[in-house]
Amino acid sequence: MDILSSAPAPAASSTLFAFGSSHGILTVDKNFDLSWLTPKPEVDSYSTPLRDRYITDVFAIEFLSDNHSILLSGGRNGLLDISDLRVPNCGTRADVIYHPSSITHIKQLDAHRIIVAGLNSSLCQYDLRFRKDTVQSSPSAEQRQHQKSRRNIKATRSILQYPDFWNNARRGLGFDVDFETGIVAAAQEQDEFRPSIQLFSLHGGLKLHSPAVSKTSAPSEDPQYVKCLQFAGPIDQGIKSLWIGEGRDIRRFSWADEANVTVDLY
Repeated sequence: MDILSSAPAPAASSTLFAFGSSHGILTVDKNFDLSWLTPKPEVDSYSTPLRDRYITDVFAIEFLSDNHSILLSGGRNGLLDISDLRVPNCGTRADVIYHPSSITHIKQLDAHRIIVAGLNSSLCQYDLRFRKDTVQSSPSAEQRQHQKSRRNIKATRSILQYPDFWNNARRGLGFDVDFETGIVAAAQEQDEFRPSIQLFSLHGGLKLHSPAVSKTSAPSEDPQYVKCLQFAGPIDQGIKSLWIGEGRDIRRFSWADEANVTVDLY
């Protein structure tokens, strides 16, 4: 079993951490007791977990900050589960959002809105109060196979999309949101047309022009994907920065000046 994601619980919660794994969701309480939130995987005679139809790789986990009992989770199947830890209901009984493709990041924006990033260049905002599925006819056998391998045919209607986001099939890329400036920073699959990092307007969905951050480069046989992005620093002190981990380098781009700093790690 592989641990694929984790999230600390709010201080008021009896839960300490939640972990997304290759076989479902585990939680640890403040007594350090470990338990399965999703159905516990069965094991074969060699103690190897057996997958069933309810188990999926969980790539993203997020507690709601204003309701410590609600856990959001999503992964390979593109279903975002909305689970109440007081009455565990993961799996087919969970309240869900159908994202267009596999989910890699979930972030809460306010009491009702979340932003979800995924594969097949899917980056969307959803309102948890108003969730409607797109109107679809019954899918054909070919469509069902396409849905299984690439996209959810019956995706939930989003309130905002980011059409210039580009990530076809790679998970583990960096992603962060800064609420003070209203900027989304998303790492992408880089090529000669698209940068490794793209900035977006959080509230408008459009890409932002940033020559220093969003640089394109020639195709490489060994591209350095950005796996870590983090906004830091209060804007009122003039030191708001975006920290970027790329290969062995840590780079800082600051709102305070036009220069950027690079630190090499060996």
